[in-house]
Amino acid sequence: MKFNYKSRIRVISIFIFCFALLIIGRLYVLQVLNNRLYVDKADRQYLSSGGNVFTRGSIFFENKDGSLVSAATLQSGFIIAVNPQILKDPETTYKKLNAILPVDHDVFIAKATKLKDPYEEIATQVEIEKGKKIGDLNIKGLQVLKESWRFYPGGTTAAHIIGILGYKGNEYAGRYGLESKFNTELERKDSAYVNFFAQIFSNLKSATTGRHEIEADIVTTIEPTVEAYLDNLLASTSAKWSAEKIGGIIMNPTTGEIYAMEEYPTFDPNHPEQQKNVSGG
Repeated sequence: MKFNYKSRIRVISIFIFCFALLIIGRLYVLQVLNNRLYVDKADRQYLSSGGNVFTRGSIFFENKDGSLVSAATLQSGFIIAVNPQILKDPETTYKKLNAILPVDHDVFIAKATKLKDPYEEIATQVEIEKGKKIGDLNIKGLQVLKESWRFYPGGTTAAHIIGILGYKGNEYAGRYGLESKFNTELERKDSAYVNFFAQIFSNLKSATTGRHEIEADIVTTIEPTVEAYLDNLLASTSAKWSAEKIGGIIMNPTTGEIYAMEEYPTFDPNHPEQQKNVSGG
């Protein structure tokens, strides 16, 4: 008995559909239901459980041609730490580590020999290439932990406008400038581990419940070259008149768009710990 053409196509289509459904179901189990299990396995060597990996929206300047320039973003790297309780040879470990990442000998040995302490940080914000080389040493007791942090490519550029992140109790959030004003829009409450299938099913859930949240980045009207001009002008004016504090704004009188705004002295938001009072310069 012969199958007709349409019946054959129907059987093949059903087979393909069932196979695709099986694959999607398997991926859902692996990436959504069992996501935490596999993340934990992968992260035992590289991920700190202290919440050092986080995600946050970006802030941009805008050039005259409409192109965007990063003002606040995230940078990834590693924390280098030791577990003195299982580190066998601190001196040899120091020599191998120092060849990749120069560290103070006395400080390292002091931390590496605290036998009652299971965790001592040696360096933070270590670049990815060096972190991987240190991990490849495969020294028991020498830990390479993933880390991400807020990075401001422009340094002091429009620092008072962009602002900073900081802790208030246990909460790490915007504490000044746009980082604070638009903290709700910039913060990411979800886990740093978001995958394709998790997004699909979470979106389906949002659709069925009628809830939908938009996480948008911030694009300012600050124009980098105009901002740089204002910064230089404020610096020279401050030096000329020995001003303790000086500020300025450059704006479009027709639209009200602000192209540059700054207060001098300024600060570097990449190193807020060096500033006693950012609101005061």
